[in-house]
Amino acid sequence: MNIGDIYKSLRSVFDDWSPHFLYNANYIHQGKKEWPQAISWNNYARERLDDILTVYKIAEISDKGQYTFQVFEDDSIFQLYYLYDYDGNDKRKKEVKLQSATLAFYSSRQYNKVDEVSWLRIDYDPYAESKGILHHDCHLHLSSFPNSHFVVASVPTPKQFVELIATLFYPEIYKKHRKLDETGQYIDESKIKSVNTDCFPMIDNKIYNYIFHFCISMDKNKV
Repeated sequence: MNIGDIYKSLRSVFDDWSPHFLYNANYIHQGKKEWPQAISWNNYARERLDDILTVYKIAEISDKGQYTFQVFEDDSIFQLYYLYDYDGNDKRKKEVKLQSATLAFYSSRQYNKVDEVSWLRIDYDPYAESKGILHHDCHLHLSSFPNSHFVVASVPTPKQFVELIATLFYPEIYKKHRKLDETGQYIDESKIKSVNTDCFPMIDNKIYNYIFHFCISMDKNKV
């Protein structure tokens, strides 16, 4: 997927999920006239967040506008960042590729007496120093296990990431929106298939043969 596809995916996912789930769309396409370019949000500021986050920190991030979308029900936030640049120094021979990505969801709902919140983040950085199976190019962080790196076999699109968060954190909203039956099956499979129509290719790595990992869904008709 190129950077234009990502921008279209953001528009599509907001059209699909607003206003009853997503609101305050704040995404932008940075650096349109030169590379590198990024899909991020207005007044983007890179901030390394602590592993333990509170409702007050999420409110602070929201007040600064550091989000791609907010969730209508509770003001939780999405941060979706994709960085593109030439793959190598010779621009005549190299194509523009995804260099890194960070897809995060920060809940604003506290779950204990010290105001802690849950969060989930997927990082992709193939150019960082890799540690193989212990620090894969694409990996998932969870608030309950912040120092763990769960292997992920592909980079999710905005559509796929929002779909994941909706199923995990808002199952009743998801059931109604995707019109699931009483057994949890899709009544209309065309809707969910459209989510996976455009996607990033699978990362080719032999470690998937040996270890539990997360696999991003794809439209089998287009692979």
